[in-house]
Amino acid sequence: MEKLQLQGKSLDFIEKDLPEELILATEDLYESNSIHGETIGKSNWSLTVQDNSFHYQVEVQMKSNKVDNYTCNCTTYLRDGICPHVAASLLYVRQKKDVPHEPVKKQSLKRSQFQNKLNEVIKSMDQSEMVSLISDLARKDPVIKLTLYARRYPQLCESERKLLIERTFPTFSRVDQKVSSKMLNQFITLAEELKVQLANFILHEDYLEAYHLLLSLLQKSYYVKSKLKTLNKKYLENHQSLVEAYIELLDQIEAPDLRDTSTTNTIDLLGSSYISVNQAYEERMWMQLYERPEYHNLLREIIGKKLKSNIESDAETANFLKYVQLLLLDESGRQKEIKLLDQQMCYQLIQIALRHSSSNGSASLLKDFLINAPLNNFVAKQIIKKVNLNTTDEKLEKKMVNLFLTHKDKTYLEFLEDNVNNTDELNSKIEGMLAEYDDPEYLLQYYVASGQATKAIDTINQNRDIDLLMKFDRALVKNHKKELTQLYKDICTDYVESHFGNPAREFLLSVYQHLTAIGAETIVRKLQDHIKEVYRNRRSLKKELM
Repeated sequence: MEKLQLQGKSLDFIEKDLPEELILATEDLYESNSIHGETIGKSNWSLTVQDNSFHYQVEVQMKSNKVDNYTCNCTTYLRDGICPHVAASLLYVRQKKDVPHEPVKKQSLKRSQFQNKLNEVIKSMDQSEMVSLISDLARKDPVIKLTLYARRYPQLCESERKLLIERTFPTFSRVDQKVSSKMLNQFITLAEELKVQLANFILHEDYLEAYHLLLSLLQKSYYVKSKLKTLNKKYLENHQSLVEAYIELLDQIEAPDLRDTSTTNTIDLLGSSYISVNQAYEERMWMQLYERPEYHNLLREIIGKKLKSNIESDAETANFLKYVQLLLLDESGRQKEIKLLDQQMCYQLIQIALRHSSSNGSASLLKDFLINAPLNNFVAKQIIKKVNLNTTDEKLEKKMVNLFLTHKDKTYLEFLEDNVNNTDELNSKIEGMLAEYDDPEYLLQYYVASGQATKAIDTINQNRDIDLLMKFDRALVKNHKKELTQLYKDICTDYVESHFGNPAREFLLSVYQHLTAIGAETIVRKLQDHIKEVYRNRRSLKKELM
């Protein structure tokens, strides 16, 4: 197929400019409803094109109704810069954008006729002619050569298989050697072809062959990643699909020997210097290893070495490994480590733990953070809403009370109430904890937040403190006017009884102003009547206070 560039052309051009063999394949894909897509923005389209049993990802960028750029992850696009998937996607975009265009007559040569002619040519060739043709094509086009080797992969011996992958992207002899686009495209092409063989191995439950093939590809893919200064989009998509397939395959392996081998190889892979943890799939690989206790010692050793190495430039990797390291510690060790962490690091590790809250150990780690780390209200509530914690722990109960007092948020009390069977016993416990502070304000905060108004009023009455009364009366005034009125009468009488002149006057004035501000005018009138009756002979108390 001759080279073809569609950038800058209007969407109404398509059928006119495409070569015959391409338009036939394009029309076939478009008319079979094989395209599914969603717009990312006004000008960017991300589409999936089903071609036989394969799904290809196509990205199209538009400027108004003109083609700006496009990509596809198929081998035809890598070789020719255009493919039926891109062309069919442009037809799809044109339809969705409702771009006016004149109907174009279909090519006179139908796909079946074209295929019949091609079959006739192939059948007319003898074996020597066929071998000669394929050899010539393979010499001229490295993609065809790679495709041939990849399709014969099952027939290759072990050394030939390793050589195939190594030759496609050789290990560099110099550290500063650059990655050529040709080398990168060859590796992506080979990986795509070998995925077909991988699917066949898995289909026939040949997990040993599937595992060795996938491990070889993934090891090389990580090496390629370490050599790329800027990560190529096609490469990243290919790499991610390999990691995802590797994780899924590990879950399917049941044979003990292969399971042990795969675990050891995964540990070696994760311990290599060029791997990073900046993708969810790689995090899952680490977590799969953590789920196997028999490998914890080896995992501790690898993580310790990596954290001591120079990975500060990759903070995401360092944070995740620190998270796994904490999981591997016993309870007392974790608590000591958490207390040494600064607040920012605590928050970062908590977010990682929340992402993996369903994993073994994460709930326990989050509980340790909750008890031992200084947390703001948002992060603390994230933890208790996300994780099912054991509230029978006295340390946790005490921390919930402390968080309630610090943030004045009754979410923490509700959490305790929802997770205990005996509410009376819980109330007694909390009252005991708060009594240790020797400050009635803490008890009042609890009583008001938990709806225990009678206890709140009794506590204020016992302390006979106007500041406590004025601080909590707003929460009680709606349903307990009678009790509050009596409290104000008693406390104000006590004060006026022992204070004379201007201090008594200013005290009463401040009380009246406060009650008016909270909408308790009824209490003001009753208090004024009370003062007038009891202290009608006190000249220092002016009429406006009576």
